[in-house]
Amino acid sequence: LLFVFKGNLLHFSFGGLFLGANFMATDMPTSTCTSWGKMYFGGMIGLLCILCLRNGVDDGYFSFAILTMNGFVTPLNKIFRPRVWGEKIDWWNRIWKGSLITAIIIGIIYLVIFLEHNNGIRYLIFLFLAYSIVRFIIKQRRFHNQR
Repeated sequence: LLFVFKGNLLHFSFGGLFLGANFMATDMPTSTCTSWGKMYFGGMIGLLCILCLRNGVDDGYFSFAILTMNGFVTPLNKIFRPRVWGEKIDWWNRIWKGSLITAIIIGIIYLVIFLEHNNGIRYLIFLFLAYSIVRFIIKQRRFHNQR
């Protein structure tokens, strides 16, 4: 990992790295549940951190990597699920889906890097808050209409 750090970035990267690796990335509800899925999950978090650091994201690179990977836990659990007894594994289908998800994850992290360089992360947060409020209002109306 030392080739990733440029100049003085090494001294402040380890605090967030250790905090994220010990507590955020290993959170049970937001990480994969199979052993191969956990290896992929951790490897992709490392790759996304490297991509962020190489492209100039100094603050929040580890959080961006973990949050991006948390969004893909359900499809990763489906891809890396163990074989059911008596069922054949369609390896090509799993490899295809895994490759597609990997490409989507890398595309999303480059979008996050673009937003970070153009100060767009805060607007993304505002959009998410507005989406959450609208979704809450819609659910409340459906709940009251069912009564």
